[in-house]
Amino acid sequence: GHVTGVQTCALPISDHAAVAIEHARLFEREQDRRRQLEAIRDVSYEITRELDLSRLLQLIWHRAAALVDGDRGALFLWDDEAQELHASVWPECFDEVRSVRLKPGEGAAGTVAQTRQGLVLNDYRSWPQALAHFVEVSPTIAYMVEPVLYQDRLIGVIGVGRSESGRPFTRSDQETLRLFGQHAAVAIENARLFDQEQRRRRQVE
Repeated sequence: GHVTGVQTCALPISDHAAVAIEHARLFEREQDRRRQLEAIRDVSYEITRELDLSRLLQLIWHRAAALVDGDRGALFLWDDEAQELHASVWPECFDEVRSVRLKPGEGAAGTVAQTRQGLVLNDYRSWPQALAHFVEVSPTIAYMVEPVLYQDRLIGVIGVGRSESGRPFTRSDQETLRLFGQHAAVAIENARLFDQEQRRRRQVE
């Protein structure tokens, strides 16, 4: 009887292996998370030092795309007067976005502007609200969009896409873009305030 009692206390070898694999997976995830946060911190430090608004907007979109490894998309700014989004920065390969104006609820960016919630569309082309024009002219397959909010005020929307099939965006990618979007909002607000102050000074002089 004692022998069987001893056997039931010990985990079978396969269970030990499963536990070890799970520990390794958690450790790897933690390492990835640390690297991700370091990358966001470095990039955020870089953007908050840029006070020229047009250079800053370029920097924000390109750093956002690099952080989540995207090759398509755009940075849209919210026009409070017209109550619409307009594309502000985009990569050269995505020039079809140049004249785009989106009302709240229109397309992925308009939807995010309306709901203030991020969106991950790993099959953008079959999404019922996908903009027909984009589906036609753009090879974007996976598309991820996050709002840029400053103290609950909509500043704009960052959209990053991938044109390579078999590379979906993950929850971790979404978290990265969301965190970066928070830093981007502060940087844009600072640059706008700096710009206003410069203009005011020129008028006084």
